[in-house]
This record gives sequence, C-alpha cells and structure tokens, in this order.
Amino acid sequence: MNKVQRLVLAACVGVFVVLAGLLPTKPAKIVEAEKQRSLSFSRLDPLSRIAHEREQLDVEHRSMLEALEMEADSEDDSLALAATKRLAGFWFDAGKPWVSGYYALQVAEKEGTEEAWSIAGTTFLICLQSQKEEETVRGYCFDQAIAALEAALSLNPDNLDNRINLSLVYVENPPENNPMKGIQMLLDLAREYPESAAVLNQLGRLALRTGQIDKAIERLEQALELEPRNRKTLCLLAEAYKAAGEELRAARFEAVCAQSAGSLSPKDE
Repeated sequence: MNKVQRLVLAACVGVFVVLAGLLPTKPAKIVEAEKQRSLSFSRLDPLSRIAHEREQLDVEHRSMLEALEMEADSEDDSLALAATKRLAGFWFDAGKPWVSGYYALQVAEKEGTEEAWSIAGTTFLICLQSQKEEETVRGYCFDQAIAALEAALSLNPDNLDNRINLSLVYVENPPENNPMKGIQMLLDLAREYPESAAVLNQLGRLALRTGQIDKAIERLEQALELEPRNRKTLCLLAEAYKAAGEELRAARFEAVCAQSAGSLSPKDE
C-alpha cells in the first residue's frame, strides 16, 4: 500500500468515526428491550401462535383482523402504526393480553416514547396476572414486561406507576434465587413514597392474597387516609373486612365500591 492509498484509507476511517458520533443512539435499556424481545422468541414463536389464535375466531372477527393485518403491513408508516395499535386493542379485547403486548411492543419500538413502552410493559403484566397455566406464555410475558418497563424507566426514572408495575412483575413471577424481590421493591417504594396510596393499595392487596388480613386492613386504612375517594382502596377494604368477618363494615365499603369513583367513602358520611 503506497502513501496515497494509506492517506485515503485514513481519511475514510476518519469520516466513518465522525459520522458514527453523529448518529442518534438509543438508551441502553431500550436496546436491551429490543434484544430481549428477539431472545424470547426462542421460547415462544409468536407468529405461529397468533396464527393459531386467529383460527379460533369467528368469521366476522377473523375478517376484521385480516384487514388490520394488511394495514399494519402498509408502506405508509402512519397507517401501519395506527393499524398496529388497533391490533393491540383487538387482541386485548379478545382476552389475549400476550398477543396485545406483542403488537404494543412493535408500537413502542417505532415510537420510542415512555408512554408506549409503559403500555407494552403493563400489557405484559396483565398477561402474567391472568395467565396462570402455560409456562411458555408466562415466560414470554415476564421477559417482555421487564424489558419494556425498564425501557420506560430509562426515559423517566421517576414514574411511580412504572416502578410499581415493575415490582408487580416480580411479585407475579418471583425469581427462584430471590422470591421476595417484588415485595421488597414495593416496601422500598413505600419508604420512598410514604404518602402514595397506590403503593399502599398494592401492599394491602398482596397481604390480602397471602392471608395477612390485619396487615392488609392496616395498609388499606393508611391509603384511605391519604385518598378518601380512591375507589380501588374502597373496594379492597370491602374485601379485607369481609375476610376479617366484619360483615357490616364490609357491606358499607361494598356499597361505596359499587358506586362511581367520585362517591363519598364511609368515612365521609
């Protein structure tokens, strides 16, 4: 290689380095989320499973779905994105949150926003909460929920809802080497946000689920003090007092729970 060739090669390398520095880069958590999506496919083949789910639909809904799928493959990016969102909604309404999450992930990867990643992660959390039998689907939903919620938090680390939902993912599918991880994450949030009714509601719900009725009532009463009109708190208290055998108090909370979110709580009466 002569001197001129070496100079040309050096110049090309320099231009490449400059251009690489100018290219937009994605946050590491978002890159990891996209990587995790592809890795999970080895455990679950979404496309073949979606094809199977499609065959279970009646003719009318199958035709509607096929039309949406054609739009989602459009070369018009805005049309394709809108159709992908509608596909996510279609499958959610059909009671298949894992399929809904599959399309919500596509939306998140295209939009790259905190909201889109949050929606995808929350959809997969719902899958975990509703899918209790098939481990392949649960594993897929767990992996994708973690990746999507962490991607959302990389864009806004202070979003409490996403931090709560990330904790709940670990609660629903505890790691074998750290089965208390999700609950510990919620307890940490309770210390960090002592005036969050949302965190207290989740701790109360989990205490109720594990039979710790007194602890559940304690947490939920704390939440009610913070937000007397919080409907979720009122409904959980109805369940907790019923489990405690306090039928009269449970009935009062049940009555308010059945009303709109803006109704007065028993303590306001």
